[in-house]
Amino acid sequence: MQTVGLAPRSGFAGTERVDRWWIAPAATASGLLLLFGYLTFRAFNPAHVWFDPYISPTVAPPLFTSPSNYPGSVPVELAWLGAFPAWLLSTGAVRDLNTWQ
Repeated sequence: MQTVGLAPRSGFAGTERVDRWWIAPAATASGLLLLFGYLTFRAFNPAHVWFDPYISPTVAPPLFTSPSNYPGSVPVELAWLGAFPAWLLSTGAVRDLNTWQ
């Protein structure tokens, strides 16, 4: 049996392998990068949280919801503590929830 010697590859991360071993790790890293990029985008852009009857799994469940029920807001039944207290809005201590979109 005759053996053929291969010259080691030079350069960054050079190996003696001749197959494309890096494709699977590169695909995994690309998929994870896309996933974490999307999750980061959803964490800082919490619009469109609710789609009847589901709440997006990328955001925390709401404690309160807007008493005015603007389009796209979470229904009162799905908020853990119900509607935001209207008396607190009238004191001026908290901005109107409709401006948080």
